[in-house]
Amino acid sequence: MRTTLLLFLCFAGLFFAPLPVHCQSDNRTVTVSGDVLSAEGNHRIEGALVSLTDSGGNQIEQEYSNSAGIFRFVGLRRAQYILKVSAEGYQPTELHVDLSFSSDRGITLYLKSLQNDRASSAPGVAVSSHELSLPPSVRDSLASGRQALYARNNPSDALKHFDQALKKSPGCYEAKYESGIAYLKLQKTSDAMSSFRQALKLSNGKFGDADIAIGTLLIDAGQPEDGEKALRQGIALSPGSWMGFYEVGKLEVRKGNLAEAETSAAQARSLAPNVAMIYQLLSIIHLRRQNYPALLQDIDNYLQLDSTSPAAARAKQVRQEVQSRLTQPTPQSAPSPHKDP
Repeated sequence: MRTTLLLFLCFAGLFFAPLPVHCQSDNRTVTVSGDVLSAEGNHRIEGALVSLTDSGGNQIEQEYSNSAGIFRFVGLRRAQYILKVSAEGYQPTELHVDLSFSSDRGITLYLKSLQNDRASSAPGVAVSSHELSLPPSVRDSLASGRQALYARNNPSDALKHFDQALKKSPGCYEAKYESGIAYLKLQKTSDAMSSFRQALKLSNGKFGDADIAIGTLLIDAGQPEDGEKALRQGIALSPGSWMGFYEVGKLEVRKGNLAEAETSAAQARSLAPNVAMIYQLLSIIHLRRQNYPALLQDIDNYLQLDSTSPAAARAKQVRQEVQSRLTQPTPQSAPSPHKDP
């Protein structure tokens, strides 16, 4: 069984992506980052699959947009690339980017909904009742800021509109939160964190999106304990957030708490059974727990959601190899010579 497990680990490397680590890049490499939004209302889309390919369409990396709809690829060589984006309930799209000379940190990718009913789109995009209760002039300033931030990629101009909204309604925590997103685009992480914290304070600690953003930044800054605390607070405020449970599950895997990780991942799956990356996380957990039947089921579930991508092709290879190893008979020692009486 030890040999079989080692083979599993080798083949799993073809499909199961490692948990993200943060590394610094030098001036010889470039970065591409941005946001994934719905074309109908500039709503951030969580869990969108963003694939980075070379100019010939060969996949290099892929990741999922976070709770703020943000994605980022770092440490890239200077060249031309293609960004391909897809999300459940939306039409996929792609964008050619030229990173031959410099990084591009202000890309916005818009996805068109497959249905006119916006309520059927990705989780967490609904406008809050608090926002609907704001005076029309405040909502206009908020909408203008979002248009500048997401449609025109002009975070500096967006901040002016959000400031106007806050002057008209100092309790508009949505504007303060959006200011944090603008500061992130301007690479002002400290100001972004301050804005998210102020948004949480203005909401009397009830705005789960702010907690999730704070937790994400803390984890990125190498403070997993504080980041986990913020994420769990966000889950308490928004118990229907599959992304919160998913992120906690990843943290528990890093800490080696596989039972807790499986519980969080299973909760994410129950909230969003059609999100492929949840099954990737479950696959890592079941692999490390040596629960190979569950591992095969995870791969099957993943393939039902993604059957055509390069990752899916690798998943099929892994599944075939795992199944083959499981069905091989266990070697038995040769019987001792038998003598007739």
